[in-house]
Amino acid sequence: MTEPVFEAELSVRLEAIGVPRSEAGIWDVAAMRRAKEFDPWFPAERLLPALKETLSGLGIDLDAQNNLHLDGESRPLKSPRASCANTRVPEDVRLVTKPRGGVDGYSSLFHEAGHAELCAHVAAELDFAHRRLGDTSLTGTYAFVLEHLLFSPTWLQGILGLRAEQIEPVIRYSRFHLLWFVRRYGATLNYEPELHAGLVDAKATAYAHWLQQGCKVQVPPQRYLEDVDDHFYGAQYLRAWIFEAQLRLYVELTFGVEWFRQPGAGRFLKDLWHIGQQYPVDELAHQIGSRGLHIAPLVQQLTVAACPPAFGPMQADREQRAGLGCALRHSRARQQSFSAALVDALAKPLRRDRVVVDLLNGAKIRRALRPALWVRLVIDVMLGVDQTMVDAPLFVDLCPSTHRIAGAGGPEEEEGHGRVSPEIDPGMV
Repeated sequence: MTEPVFEAELSVRLEAIGVPRSEAGIWDVAAMRRAKEFDPWFPAERLLPALKETLSGLGIDLDAQNNLHLDGESRPLKSPRASCANTRVPEDVRLVTKPRGGVDGYSSLFHEAGHAELCAHVAAELDFAHRRLGDTSLTGTYAFVLEHLLFSPTWLQGILGLRAEQIEPVIRYSRFHLLWFVRRYGATLNYEPELHAGLVDAKATAYAHWLQQGCKVQVPPQRYLEDVDDHFYGAQYLRAWIFEAQLRLYVELTFGVEWFRQPGAGRFLKDLWHIGQQYPVDELAHQIGSRGLHIAPLVQQLTVAACPPAFGPMQADREQRAGLGCALRHSRARQQSFSAALVDALAKPLRRDRVVVDLLNGAKIRRALRPALWVRLVIDVMLGVDQTMVDAPLFVDLCPSTHRIAGAGGPEEEEGHGRVSPEIDPGMV
């Protein structure tokens, strides 16, 4: 599913560092990730201001957070890689960085800032286990939510001032960077169960086979024992990437593609951070309208276009727009009439990413649905539209003006404030 895109982008990245495809190995990853050609667009002096401006748009004043201490001093022996030290959660959290330029420097700091903001906003009265332990996929999710702003043209343009011709290569690189790790950890999850089950006689050979299948470069078999994470940690990463794509989709649909400038989006994230690590990502996925973890938004992000459809321009032709208009005119009718009109509108023989573009940008039709239902609708369209959608749970109580959805959020959610409503599940908040 991801192989054609990955193969094409891998060739581009290897060419950028002057390595022939036939000679490429896992040892070239660091140079590929460095992406020096983007350094002028990601200057070191803009790193901390960009982070503070982004958090400020969410209603978070980094300088005023007494429990979160930013160490941005450039000391000679200081590690250049950003880190988060959650000494006492939430009383004492340290975000440490040695400001450096480059897209990798920005992604590293924003990733660790996601960890830090989670720790700084966790409710102090929670048990230690809920403040510090739990599903590590969840902590990863919040880190990736900020890191993956590098997928957003509106953020790249609005915060960093990049021009249109600069934005597309950055997004292509960011997509490749994530796709590399998704495929790499997927490969390790094919190898590690065999390793631990004792089913592989030639374990070194099996390791090299699976990693080469995923990464499409040479992998030395000698690392078959060293390159293994405890407790299938790679699975936690994969769950984090899957849920982050779902969560970001929900945030974009609720607050718009410039959600990083919306204090309401900040309040929504703070509500999630406040409950700490009490619940695994699959339970939280249900709370934002998904049917548990679903890989469709992540695959869509990684494979459909250089610019993810959530940020792309309105591309559908007149026929498609007319179809969506037809669905909108039926939005106040009964559920089945609306469903049939919508399915008919989306079943046109057009590229699926164009359909998703219109869905994500269709503010009028979006307002007719609750955010949770809207997320389900977009995911279903990503998977492909067919007549089974008419009878799917997605279309039960589709019209909020005439139907009540069991388990849905209260008035704050319906008005788009994005707060975690206690009506969802009293035990979840």
